[in-house]
Amino acid sequence: MKYLLQFLKLVLLIGSFVFIGYKLTNTFNINERYLDFVALYQPKSLFFFFLAFSLMFLNISLEVKKWMVLLKPYEQFTFKESTSAVVSGIALSIITPNQIGDFAGRVLNLNKLAKLKGALLAVIGYTAQVLTTIVFGLFAYWRLVLSKSEMPALTAILSLFAAIISVFIFFNFQLLSPLLNKFKFLKKYEESINVKKKKKSDLLLNVLILSVFRFCTYLVQFWLLLKFFQVEISAFDAFSAIISTFFFFFFVPSFLLLELGLRGSAAIWFIGMFSSNIPGILLASYTLWIINMIIPALYGYFIIYKIKT
Repeated sequence: MKYLLQFLKLVLLIGSFVFIGYKLTNTFNINERYLDFVALYQPKSLFFFFLAFSLMFLNISLEVKKWMVLLKPYEQFTFKESTSAVVSGIALSIITPNQIGDFAGRVLNLNKLAKLKGALLAVIGYTAQVLTTIVFGLFAYWRLVLSKSEMPALTAILSLFAAIISVFIFFNFQLLSPLLNKFKFLKKYEESINVKKKKKSDLLLNVLILSVFRFCTYLVQFWLLLKFFQVEISAFDAFSAIISTFFFFFFVPSFLLLELGLRGSAAIWFIGMFSSNIPGILLASYTLWIINMIIPALYGYFIIYKIKT
């Protein structure tokens, strides 16, 4: 049984590498996109690219810190152990629908905390990231789209109201308790999403702050890549368009390796409002995905393979 599991993990490792390479080169034709780009433009200084790449480490570190904060009331993990959990989650999220694998990958190394409770804590962390995107996205989308509608004031008020409601729900998870109590099979999990009352608000606030910093890191990375690929757009317009792209993306359920096409389409639709450099927009979007998802995932596959079974 042990050797069978090792073999299956090796198949997963090799199969994932082949699948990712195939999707990038054949389905999304990233090599052709680059040829289209260099036929019309020339990349700017490599400084922009290397800075965007280096921010990957900050991005991962923020997510690792967020995971440590969530686990702290239950189990103490070192930064290295938490990093292994985060990249394992990224690795599995790429090959599962709607990034479900992210929650499973994070709990592989848990010792004291039950796996399901750990997965629910991962959901809270993910929810904080979604909340950040929703709040920023509502205002960015209002600026680019809704402000041009027939009732800009009304849409602004509705956007603000939606943002406030979203934040309120996040800080009041206990509102889910009556719902959980109605279902016997869910009731036993009620306590797993509650931390000690003394620490709950502080913990959630810390998680939300880390999510905001991580979101801003994504923004800067995307903007730097747009600069590198010669997409001429002001920083203010770029941030509005990028945030709107992220906002759109959270409402499109998908398989992560298939969503790359949707990511490119959304980026073209929003960023294309300000620039006609379509190859540059696509390459910036794809490169951001490769830096923040593929590279950590490759490391994550090795971590999963090394886990003792």
